[in-house]
Amino acid sequence: MKNMIPRRLRFIDACAAFALVGLIVGTEYVCRHYLMFWLPTLGTLRVNDMLSLVFAYTFLAGGLGLLLRTNWIEELAGVGQALRDCVTSSRYTKWIIAAALSLSLFPVLDRLLWAGMQLPMFTSSARNSNVWLPTFAPVLKIASIIFVNGLFVPVGEEFLWRGFVQPRLARAMSVPLAIGITALCFSLKHVVVDASFGRFLTITALGIIFGIVAQRKSWKASAALHIVINMLSSIAALALGSI
Repeated sequence: MKNMIPRRLRFIDACAAFALVGLIVGTEYVCRHYLMFWLPTLGTLRVNDMLSLVFAYTFLAGGLGLLLRTNWIEELAGVGQALRDCVTSSRYTKWIIAAALSLSLFPVLDRLLWAGMQLPMFTSSARNSNVWLPTFAPVLKIASIIFVNGLFVPVGEEFLWRGFVQPRLARAMSVPLAIGITALCFSLKHVVVDASFGRFLTITALGIIFGIVAQRKSWKASAALHIVINMLSSIAALALGSI
């Protein structure tokens, strides 16, 4: 089927995919290393970090949605249905197990291979000295992490990565290669933004799992799985005090 697509169109699809990758990386970097410091601190900087992600993915997913004329009511309803299936149906069990194994095995390899390897990080020198609602900092931190990292970001990321980037690459090359490259770029985005290879293999493995689910079902299905993984990881991290 792909051979029937003119080479010029395949090239355009690949360029569109990689252009969005660059935009995602640049937007999230600016929001998380500059915008978050320009805003008044809402309880704690962790909350500002979560708010910066809201700005980033509202701009990215919202902007792309406008260009594609996305019906967000319909799409979010589809994510909701996929999420219900994910937590009530056995159809997602193997993918949840695969993600759990990835989260158990690959962090060990990441520590062995990349421990201490840091990249340069550029952050804003300007700081907003205002602190709002400091008394509610613990509650705001928990609420923002659960809502943003557990729910909002997975939907935005899957719409962009598995809803746009991966399908465009799949039209330009083989599907397995498209899934792998998308997962690799997804992981490298975290490397650049975090200025660390600390989660490189872990996120690449998760990206491949999400990519396979999206290819077999839809980006909404991968978003549902991503929500479950992020939500459980966020709750565990909060319980352990690691974030």
